Amino acid sequence: MGGLIITGLLGISSYQQHLDDGLDSSYETYSSIVELGDGLASLNLLTFIAGFVCLIVWTRKAFRMSETVAVTQFERRYSRGMAVGGWFIPIGNLFVPKRLISEIEQVVSVGANPEKSGFSFKSQSIRASGTWWWGLWMASAVVGRAASSIANETDADGFLTSDAYFQSTSVSLIAYATGIASIVLGIGYLGKVTQDIETIQKNQQQVTS
Repeated sequence: MGGLIITGLLGISSYQQHLDDGLDSSYETYSSIVELGDGLASLNLLTFIAGFVCLIVWTRKAFRMSETVAVTQFERRYSRGMAVGGWFIPIGNLFVPKRLISEIEQVVSVGANPEKSGFSFKSQSIRASGTWWWGLWMASAVVGRAASSIANETDADGFLTSDAYFQSTSVSLIAYATGIASIVLGIGYLGKVTQDIETIQKNQQQVTS
């Protein structure tokens, strides 16, 4: 995403330069930057898909681990099947995965801390970083779609207007920046939940050994 931000800024600058001087050389520079940006966008899409799959796998494993925690499991709102299925429910995938992960966070926070033994997992607070991560993740997706919609605006001859190009690229830059922020927060947040899970696993190994 960092590369997309750089190429986006360079694309705006080079296209403006072409509008100012009207030279073929400046247009070729602009075209080269656009081609590079398209290549990075394809690579970013593959990375996004891989990250999405990893997040689903993590959610399923985390849920299964949380089932071993000595809490009142029947109070949980979501089932194991929703750990995967929740990501694919139309509209529901905007909030179900986050609520499910928050529930996992609450359960494992009890299991990882002996002092919380016997506590209701529902009484546990949810990390703000998780809420920010999900909010920015959703915002990035919405802004990205808005950029795609603007990019479809053409003139009477069917060519992309200069205003549409500048607007769509600028909005895309916002989407990329928001996406980077969500990734940073998400890694930190999921890392903390994973630490609680690892603590639970170590405690269980000590009991069985």
